[in-house]
Amino acid sequence: MNKWLSLSISFVLFFFATGCWNHRELNDIAIVTAMGIDKLEGAKRYEVSFQVANPSTLAQATATNPATSILVYSAEGDTLHEATTNATLKVPRQLFFAHKRVIVIGESLAREGIKSFFDVIERDPEGRVSYQVLIAQGHPAKKFVSALSHLDRISGFDLDQKLGRTNNGNDENLRIEVNDVIDALSSPGKELVIPGVYIEGDEKKIASEDNVKEANPGIIGVKELAMFRKDQLIRWLDKRLYDAVTLVRNPVHNLTVVIDCDNEKNRISFPLERSKPELRITEKLGKLSIDVNVLIEGDIIESGCYTNLEDLKVIREIEQKVSKEVETNIKEVVQIAQEEKTDIFGFGEVLHRSHPDLWVKYKNKWSSSFSEALVKVKVQSAVRNAGLRTNPYQVDKE
Repeated sequence: MNKWLSLSISFVLFFFATGCWNHRELNDIAIVTAMGIDKLEGAKRYEVSFQVANPSTLAQATATNPATSILVYSAEGDTLHEATTNATLKVPRQLFFAHKRVIVIGESLAREGIKSFFDVIERDPEGRVSYQVLIAQGHPAKKFVSALSHLDRISGFDLDQKLGRTNNGNDENLRIEVNDVIDALSSPGKELVIPGVYIEGDEKKIASEDNVKEANPGIIGVKELAMFRKDQLIRWLDKRLYDAVTLVRNPVHNLTVVIDCDNEKNRISFPLERSKPELRITEKLGKLSIDVNVLIEGDIIESGCYTNLEDLKVIREIEQKVSKEVETNIKEVVQIAQEEKTDIFGFGEVLHRSHPDLWVKYKNKWSSSFSEALVKVKVQSAVRNAGLRTNPYQVDKE
């Protein structure tokens, strides 16, 4: 009886088993690894570029023939969806976006506004929001998507790993993903910042096979940070201020602070091993007061100064110089943000979490309230290690 009952149940359940109803064969898809989007000059049209991995040649590619590892398909359209559809007509397979690592946005489009573009991404039922967003500096986004790299066959993966992937232990650069952008665009208490990428070297060869045959090839690097007001790019922050923003927003390591010696000829390198920002917001006499306290710890890796690092007084002087340098940079970028009325640090979110009742009061006028707030910055530095050598080699004191 139990045997027949089990068979009957199994037979009934068979009709409810849908199997792999939405499966896609590898031979039928084109895996998109990077995407670029530009706004064409003098026209209200978009150009979308897709970097597609070429699996038939990845296993066979050699150092002398790496160009076939990726293919780039581009198309134009009056809307982003139309441009994407036109691009798919050029590809013999169905575009598959699950393995996309980066999206590069042209600077002109970023200055006009990016909200509509991310609206399209968020509406896509098959879209992912965990890939990285970058802003193209000096060249169209298509140029960056078409670039070839030395170490990685797929340059989209190479670019993604440069920008703070956890597997290389480098979080010096802010890693901004699609979900971070959507969160910033939809939150009144935090404005958007996105790293910018630039081309170093011969820009004409970077998308050609000749680039990967040279010992000193053209490369894509990160140097500045794009500051946004709402969804529009308004200015760039240089690397020094970029680092200051990073220290306020996130705990970081691998960020190096450089200070001068007394004679201003030589310098000391102070790589951070750990940092911890603490933000506190209060209201005094109807005006907001923001306290920014940053604790940083690091080692002295390079010392061009003739100093005795065994002397505790010397260590304290170095700590004070490091604190002053970082504090000056943070104050400068805070002043810029207040002048631009854009809270790129997320102070509004901190107020919302810590004092929800107070946030209700300032929510609808946060930009102006932030610009008028009193911001006090304090940095405390600690030298944890001076390396294997405590006394540097004799250098010129003059």
